[in-house]
Amino acid sequence: MKNAFKLVPITESISDKIYDMFQEIPYNEPYQDVNVANGLSKDDFRKYCCVLELGSKNIMLDYLVPEITHYVLFCGDYPVGFFSLRQKDLSRLFQHSGHVGYTIRPTERRKGLGTIGLAILTDKAKKLGYDVLFATCDDKNVASQKLLAKVGFSRLPDEDERQKLTKEVYDGMSQYILKLK
Repeated sequence: MKNAFKLVPITESISDKIYDMFQEIPYNEPYQDVNVANGLSKDDFRKYCCVLELGSKNIMLDYLVPEITHYVLFCGDYPVGFFSLRQKDLSRLFQHSGHVGYTIRPTERRKGLGTIGLAILTDKAKKLGYDVLFATCDDKNVASQKLLAKVGFSRLPDEDERQKLTKEVYDGMSQYILKLK
């Protein structure tokens, strides 16, 4: 079954295939990053995908965070969610938010797709030489906490410096760790 799924980097060339998915995911919903692509015209969305592609290649633009690769999880040819993987060595500026992010389109939730996508993303991180992955999760988001645990993440202890930093920056959020080696 896993072979039917693939994680594809977001590029300008796939913008038409993934546009509807980004429009289905609300702009701002509880426990999710803001979907800034919701409401964009197809042309503006194509440009947005181009900017994400440049960022994944570490082509620095003043408004881009360096080295975040954004992916779409496809089931066959159908896009079901998006995932992100931030640079291996987090600067202090980003230690509070971790390496990974994910959102599944609303019509496809509660089908195990987050687990599949996060497992594929974890394998990809291993192949890229990551020793560890961090993820930040809202303390009220039980579904996401269960997903992280299912893939092998565990919550950092309250006394951990990263956890303290996360709590300072985000009220009601915790950081999780997955050791890859």
